[in-house]
Amino acid sequence: MESNSDEMEKMKEPFLDTNQDSSKGGFRTLPFIIANEAAERLGTCGLTANMILYMRNEYKMEMVTGNNILNLWISATNFLPVVGAFLSDSFVGRYPMIGLGSILSLLGIIMLWSTTLIPHARPSTCIESSSSCSSSTAIKVSYLCCSIVIMSIGSGGIRSSSMAFGTDQLKLRDSLKKSVPLESYFGCTHVSLSFFILLGFSLLRQESTTMVYHHRKGSALLVPSDKLRFLNKACIIRCPQQYSSADEIHLDSWKVCTVDQVEELKAVIKVIPLWSTGAILAVNVNQPSFPVIQARSMDRHLTSWFEIPAGSFAVFMSLVFILWVGIYDSIILPLASWIMKKPVCLSPKQRMGIGIFVSIFPPATMAIIEYFRRNMVINEGLSADPDAVVKMSAMWLLLPNCLNGLAEALNIIAQNEFYFSEFPRSMSCIALTLRGLGMSAGGLLATFIISSVDKISTSGGNMSWVPSNINEGHYDYYYWVLAGISAGNFVYFLLCSCAYGPEAEGGEVNFTEVVD
Repeated sequence: MESNSDEMEKMKEPFLDTNQDSSKGGFRTLPFIIANEAAERLGTCGLTANMILYMRNEYKMEMVTGNNILNLWISATNFLPVVGAFLSDSFVGRYPMIGLGSILSLLGIIMLWSTTLIPHARPSTCIESSSSCSSSTAIKVSYLCCSIVIMSIGSGGIRSSSMAFGTDQLKLRDSLKKSVPLESYFGCTHVSLSFFILLGFSLLRQESTTMVYHHRKGSALLVPSDKLRFLNKACIIRCPQQYSSADEIHLDSWKVCTVDQVEELKAVIKVIPLWSTGAILAVNVNQPSFPVIQARSMDRHLTSWFEIPAGSFAVFMSLVFILWVGIYDSIILPLASWIMKKPVCLSPKQRMGIGIFVSIFPPATMAIIEYFRRNMVINEGLSADPDAVVKMSAMWLLLPNCLNGLAEALNIIAQNEFYFSEFPRSMSCIALTLRGLGMSAGGLLATFIISSVDKISTSGGNMSWVPSNINEGHYDYYYWVLAGISAGNFVYFLLCSCAYGPEAEGGEVNFTEVVD
């Protein structure tokens, strides 16, 4: 009996030595980790802000083609961190992954920069006296796309591990029962990254009475959870009576899974419906081209001598993001607690839902603004001029940008906190890249939507709703389509949230029951 009790005590011991050298890591490493990812965000987001103008003016691309390339770029940049997270957690490690990503990101930016320096790397400029311009060759477009792909791979390496690497340094695992430190950490990190993004925009089952479950050697005996219990058969040992002791069991990992592996799969399957709502919300954010063209056709002067660049209006989205994160913990929650006479704290799912609800209004607002702008163009007889600027202030575009920033601030940080709390600890990197995967899926969905709208609207020989000349199209109809999708997404989120059930309290995950 004593030997059995000793064995159980050993099984309860932690896998890793937590008494690490206190002279290494800690809070002082956080600025370097954040600064590295911030530099990547500054370059990537700063380039996407005006890339549609570069592709239209220098590479002679059509609006839909350029917009689809940008959406695919954004999708790849947000999807590859998931691949990097898998490699980081399983093979490479977080620090080497960040280093490799930094090198590739720099290489991609240098290649893209070279297209502006080397005349033969892009099509020749148009001659005003000529009636036509030379189009881009396949080699030149391929070189441009190659630089974008390398930048995306580098971004995937950096974004996949930076935030999880920061949690390792701060040892936040010891504070999982305190949701406020975790929420504050994610909030501060996103504020720091948003500040540099702002700079980028502005500067650039078998039934049995007795079941034996396979578990990892040295771990406590865990019973699989009841949720999705049809998957539990993957970790059931067939005919355990033939083994005299647990030490004699030599299992084929291709036939029997550990309880941890089954629970990790369950965690992924459970969050897919809620994750998909974030992907749909990302469609509103993945509009890199149309808002720029819309702002370019409006009066952007703040004074008689200062004009806001068309690609810089997204700065206000980042400003609202930073402002909201800054006042949420320090002003909003204390004020709500004082009014309610009790502590008030919104759960991650509640904040995700509010963010999705707010996301209905930006495209609706953009549709209304575009309706009045288009009418002014028609009344002034400027429909045939794609570069015409109407006497309508572009400051109206601040409202939808601010609403988009608020929706992001509510939803994105809540997503990270939700995934981090609901996933097993061995899947930290993957949990923190799921939001990026949703952005990637949102980019692909945005590409599908714009292509479908263009194809359907041109059926029967009609003019496209989204032509290269914004003054001849119906961009307001396109924005109403996005508003309808966002409204349907909110209803879908409510259904998914009810089906998911309660989330882990305080960020502490309890996937399985420990058997004493």
